[in-house]
Amino acid sequence: MDAYEHFKLKKPPFDPRPDIDLFFATPVHAEVLATLQYVVAAGKGCCVVIGESGCGKTLLAQIVAAATAETTTVLWVHGGAQPHNQTNVSLYPSRRHVRNRGGAVPQKTTLAAETHGTVFRTEPPLLIVDCADELPKSGWADVIAWFSNELRYPKPANVLLFGLPRLLDVLTSAELIRLRRRVFRTCRLELLTPELSNDYIRARIALAGGDAGRIFSDGVIERISELGKGNPALISQLCDNALVEAFGEGGDQVMASDVSHALEAVLMERLKEHTALPAPMQAARLALPPVWGSVPGPASEASRARDGWISAGQVGGVQDVVDVRLRQLAERVSRALGAIRQAEDGLDDQPFSPETSGVRVVAAESTTI
Repeated sequence: MDAYEHFKLKKPPFDPRPDIDLFFATPVHAEVLATLQYVVAAGKGCCVVIGESGCGKTLLAQIVAAATAETTTVLWVHGGAQPHNQTNVSLYPSRRHVRNRGGAVPQKTTLAAETHGTVFRTEPPLLIVDCADELPKSGWADVIAWFSNELRYPKPANVLLFGLPRLLDVLTSAELIRLRRRVFRTCRLELLTPELSNDYIRARIALAGGDAGRIFSDGVIERISELGKGNPALISQLCDNALVEAFGEGGDQVMASDVSHALEAVLMERLKEHTALPAPMQAARLALPPVWGSVPGPASEASRARDGWISAGQVGGVQDVVDVRLRQLAERVSRALGAIRQAEDGLDDQPFSPETSGVRVVAAESTTI
């Protein structure tokens, strides 16, 4: 039995891979999806979708591709890790594109081969570029060439671009002006509000066949939403790890401690304050009477911190450094006293002076530890 069976879930509700069966339609996501569907159906050319990593861009692309592939060939380009001499493409022939549902393996080709190929189709394929902000210049050249070759089809060609917000900067380059003029609309996916984050968790559990109220208490859901900061991918990571933590403890419900452990597992952060020790060089000045000179008077903690003093409670972490400095000081004082005694024995009744003794006068601040 795994964690999902333990909580009576039919499938993983927070799997990191996009799953169109678990799509949670926020008002913004629903509007963007409707825009994409309209662009494809009406042949509007190009639509750009931007958003932070984890906001659901790839999931929306898969939903559009799955619906379109019933009648249209889909070309899927992943902008990342593309070679500079060609643009690799996953080709899903019409009526065979079924992502995440055990569909046929896509055909591997290049965008240039598809552009200049002789395969006859009644309408142009739908070109989807995921992670378009990472597409190299040669890839953009292939996209423009594919767009320019649309006269071979009786219907307008459509391309959907998905990427991080920096994609807008990429599209402002002079080389892409022909593509930029074909953009029908640019859509932005925003982070979820706290209320939508709570609904997102409950909806994903329900879509996976579970009871969110039985697995997560309202307080735990609100805590995860707060830690997830409105990012669906991060919220899913925390929920997934919290389920595993609760399963490992044998619990029937996710507790606050499970969320804490999940946060540590995902972000390597602990939900407690860290006490930072001072740097080794700062440990040279302690809140103790100096070997010579005036003893510092009463001072506020703020002024002590500003002046480089540390409290007695912090001495333990830097005691080795202090011991070394004290030994060095003792050795210097011993050598200086020995030199003074030798000088006095050789001068008889002559008055002592630094010039005659050969002893180098050292400023007090140079020997401060």
